[in-house]
Amino acid sequence: MTKQERIHRICELYEEAIGELLALREEMPVFDYVMDKAIIRIQEARRSVWWLLGRSHLQGTPKPKVEPLRSP
Repeated sequence: MTKQERIHRICELYEEAIGELLALREEMPVFDYVMDKAIIRIQEARRSVWWLLGRSHLQGTPKPKVEPLRSP
């Protein structure tokens, strides 16, 4: 697996984690603040990984669109 493929896989895992947290957030609204903080940290980590991708001379890959959190 190339560096670029590994970075893409990591970003896919981040997306899965965000999806799971959003689902849990719907089921457990009392913890929405904590889940929002976790989602924000995952989004920041994903942006850092994409930054590394750009710095590793693997240009030409579009950066992901980061969507704002949905309100309950």
